[in-house]
Amino acid sequence: MQHIVNYSISQRTTFTMNYRLELEENGKLYWDRWTEMIISTRQNHYNNAYFNFQLFTGATLSVGTVFLKRKERLHIYEFTQDSNRSPSNNNYVSFGPSIKIDYEPHSKLKLILFATRRSINRAQQQRYFINNINLNLSWYM
Repeated sequence: MQHIVNYSISQRTTFTMNYRLELEENGKLYWDRWTEMIISTRQNHYNNAYFNFQLFTGATLSVGTVFLKRKERLHIYEFTQDSNRSPSNNNYVSFGPSIKIDYEPHSKLKLILFATRRSINRAQQQRYFINNINLNLSWYM
């Protein structure tokens, strides 16, 4: 599920916010009994907010923030004889600034540069960072 909101601030400036929810279930399917053993479930909540500036025709600069909250539950111990163990959780929050440059000098060439620096926060672990740079170049014949 995804929702996107765009708001025009001026002729060359817009504000974009989007939210995406992903639900995932991993497990094992027993075809002969038509039953499932769930190994893990995961919820990903993505939030992004950007200010988009049209620099000139064919070029847009977007600056903003990215946010991800992941709730993951491993159900492995629910199927074992060890009832004293509880299901383990792998939850975390990730957020940070982002920048995106879209440049299309003509209809047959497009360049997109996207960069983020995300802070990863997990329970009972030291915070760490992930730096991501993605360059996409498309040309058409």
